[in-house]
Amino acid sequence: MAKSKRGVVLLMTDFCEEWLDIYKESGLDFLGLHTIVQECNNDDYIKWANSDEVVALIKKFEDAGITVEHELHNAYSLLPRGFFETSPYMFRENGGERTDDYNFCPSSREAIGMIEFQAFMFAKALGQTSLSYHFWSDDKAGAWCSCERCKGISSGNQAYIFSEAVLRGIRKYNPDARECYLAYQDMKAKDVKKNDGLYLEFAPIHRVLTEPITAEANRGDRELLLDQMKYFDKTYILDYWLDESLFSGWNRANISELPDLERIIREDVKYYETLGVEAITTFAAYVDSDYFKRYGKENIIRYCKALAE
Repeated sequence: MAKSKRGVVLLMTDFCEEWLDIYKESGLDFLGLHTIVQECNNDDYIKWANSDEVVALIKKFEDAGITVEHELHNAYSLLPRGFFETSPYMFRENGGERTDDYNFCPSSREAIGMIEFQAFMFAKALGQTSLSYHFWSDDKAGAWCSCERCKGISSGNQAYIFSEAVLRGIRKYNPDARECYLAYQDMKAKDVKKNDGLYLEFAPIHRVLTEPITAEANRGDRELLLDQMKYFDKTYILDYWLDESLFSGWNRANISELPDLERIIREDVKYYETLGVEAITTFAAYVDSDYFKRYGKENIIRYCKALAE
C-alpha cells in the first residue's frame, strides 16, 4: 500500500517562502491553498493565484516535488448572486422565502447548469497541474434548500448533488479531473450512488484535538469517517492540528503559539494510514510570516515532521 500524501492547507495570506523551507526540511509533499471568503472573495483569489509572484512560488513548490491544489468554499461564486433578482428559483429557500445568502436550490436545473459552467471556468482560470479539485459548498451549517422539492433531501445529499455538478463542469475542462465531496459540519452523504469521479474529503472540525482520533471522545467522528468512506474509493483527511485560526477563534488579534499536539499528530496519522487514505492534511491557517517572526519555525517543523513520517 502506497504511503499517503502529507501536507498543510494554508490561507493565501500564509503562503510564503518560509513554508517552502519547512516542506523541504520536514518531508511534506502536498500543499493546499485556501481563502476565507469573508476576507477575500473567489474572484480576487483567482487574480491572486494568477499573479506573477504567486505563480512563481507555486512553481518552486512543484519543482521540489510538492503537489499544489486549491481548496475553496465557492458555491457562492459558482452560482453568481447577481442572478437572484431575475432568477430567484435557482437559490435556496429558507423559511418559505428564497434567499441568495448561501448555496443554491439543488432541484433547479438552471442552477445546476450554471454551477457546471462556472466550475469549468474556475478550473480553467486556476490552471492547477493536479487533477484533484476541491470546490466546496459554502461554509455555513444548515444553509441548504427547504423548498417543496428539496425538503426531503438531506443537507449531505444536497452537498453531494453540488459535488456531482462541479465534477461534470471540471471534466469539460479536463476529462480526467476529479472532485471532492467535503464531509464537514452537517454534510454527510447517505445512500448515494458511488461516483468514481468523486473522492471523500473528511474534515472533523468538531473533534476533540487534545485526544487522538481513536479516543472515546472522538468516537463519533471516527464512526462518521468510516461510514462516509463506503461511498468513495479514495479519501483525503483534512484535520486541524495546526489550525491557528481555529485556536484563535478566527480572530487574528488572539493568535498565540500553537499547542504542542505532536503526540496527537503521530497517533492520528498512524490510525488514518491504516485506513488506506490517499492524503493526510491539516489546516495551518494564520501560520504566516508574522507568526514565524513571533514564534520561530522550530516547533512547526517538528509538527510537520510528525505529520510527514
